[in-house]
Formats: sequence, C-alpha cells, structure tokens
Amino acid sequence: MDYVELFEYRGFFVPRSVHYVPEDIVQAEIDSIVEWFQLAERIYDRLVEDGDRINIDFVGSIDGVEFEGGNSFGMGTEVVAGSEEFIGDFLTQLIGTAPGDTVYVEVSFPDDYWEPSLAGVPALFVTTVNFILGEAALTDADVAEHLSEDFGWATVDDVRAAIRGSIQESAVMEFVRDYIMNHVESAADTNLIPAALLEHFDQMAISQLTDEATRNDLSLDEYLADFFGYTEGIDEFLSMNRDGQIREISFHLLMQAIAEDAGITITESDLDDYFLEMTGSPDYSMFEEMYGLPFLKQASLSHVVFNYISSNALLE
Repeated sequence: MDYVELFEYRGFFVPRSVHYVPEDIVQAEIDSIVEWFQLAERIYDRLVEDGDRINIDFVGSIDGVEFEGGNSFGMGTEVVAGSEEFIGDFLTQLIGTAPGDTVYVEVSFPDDYWEPSLAGVPALFVTTVNFILGEAALTDADVAEHLSEDFGWATVDDVRAAIRGSIQESAVMEFVRDYIMNHVESAADTNLIPAALLEHFDQMAISQLTDEATRNDLSLDEYLADFFGYTEGIDEFLSMNRDGQIREISFHLLMQAIAEDAGITITESDLDDYFLEMTGSPDYSMFEEMYGLPFLKQASLSHVVFNYISSNALLE
C-alpha cells in the first residue's frame, strides 16, 4: 500500500448491458444440447412433406459402379425435403415417400460440378428414408437421461438457470478484469516501484529466455535476434518490454495492496483450491519444488483477490 493508490474495489456496479443474458442466447445453448444428443422427435407414421427435415441414407452409383463420396455408409444424413442441398431435384423426389421406403433417385451432376469427372454425368442413388424429424425440444426426461449424472440437473429449468448463470458469471468476470486493468496504470506511480522488483522481473525474463535459447541450441543473443529481431541483445529486449513489465508489476502490487486493505491472506486451503482449479489436482508439491512457496502464494493471492472483487461487485 506504500506504492499504489487503491480504487473502489468493493460495491462498484456492473452495468445491466454486461450481465443481462437474453433468452435467445440461452435458447441457442439449449438447441446445441438438443442437437448434440439428437433429441428431436422421430416421426414414422406419415408421408414426407416439402420442407420436412428428414434423415436418409444413400448409395450412389454411375453405370452400376459406386463412386467415391456417394455413400452415407448407414450413418444417417439430415436434409430438408424439397431443398437444393443435394444435386438436381434429388430431395424433391423424396416428397411423398414414407419412412422406411427405398427410393431410386435419378439425377445428373451439374455441368459446372467441382469434380470434372462427374460434371454432367447421370447417377443413381438408392436412398432409404429413415425417419422424419419433428420439433427439437429438451424435456425433463432428456435432462434426467443425459445430463443429470454429470451436472446434477433435474429439469429443463435447471439447465436454463445454469446456462444463464454461467454466461452471466463469465461476462461479469470479464468486466471486472477490465475494470481492474483500467486502474492499474492510474493506481501505480512508476517512480515508486522498488528497484528490487524491476531487477527480479529482469532476472525472471533472462532466465526464461536463456532456457528457451538452450533448448534451441542457440546463445541468448542468437535466440533474441533470430526469434524476436532484437539484434542488440538482452538490454534491447528489456528496454522494449519495460512498459509491459511495469504494468505487470503494478498489477501484482495492486492485488497485494487490496489484500492488505481487505485483510486477505493465503491459507493452505486457498492453495489447494487454486491448483485444483488450475490443474485439476490440489497437489502442488511439484510446483513448489520448481518455483518456491512464496511464488505460489503470490499467484494464488492474485486469484483470491480477483474473486473477492468479483463477489463484491453489484449488478445494476
């Protein structure tokens, strides 16, 4: 707190335009779930009408010989009856058929077809209409079957609430991140940044660059010149990157100042939670051996402070 000026980090407002999640955005995510699990109703008891979404399989041949790319291999292909998704009037010929029918579709490839060997050539597609696709909608039964075990959702309302909450949380966190970074430069007086911190970050950069150069069988100067275009060596690199370095130092100073002001300290539980979120495991012993416990605490501190600021933001 001796080096930075605090800003309003508690109780600031997140504009409604940031955190409001329109229903169409939620529905788009619901539709993605429906598509992923193929939850659209399957209709077998009526004829195909123009504009119906249908599922078909086909085997194409020319003069009795199958050609590459003309076989669906029983995987099922969704198309719209009567549309021009396929060549010629292929899909128009399926109007009036019934699920389970096998149709001998005769068409010719367009004269300007992208594959010259097929341009203008007549072909036969033995086509099976598998079923008509009805309305695609997620039901509570679908949620119980496909989503309950992994996500703990029981109803469609649960899914909608979770989707809306997740999108809102991401938007708020992005706003808070920008809010913090917008205050970094104004909060820190670069003249007050301790020389020891600048030296520390210089040595971190030199150490990392030296390791990278060694892995590429190059000297540090060769690596900087070949990969970054710095022909005058490490001093040029540090000089050209000083502004970004000061911004990073200012950020860490600011996070630590907020922690001091808010009485936030890092516990072993905080470290466990941090590494569980970052790596999927609470075991950070390998990282402690590589970087030292103080470095891990500093990284965890910034994370905890960021979450503290986010949780204290107010939704307008």
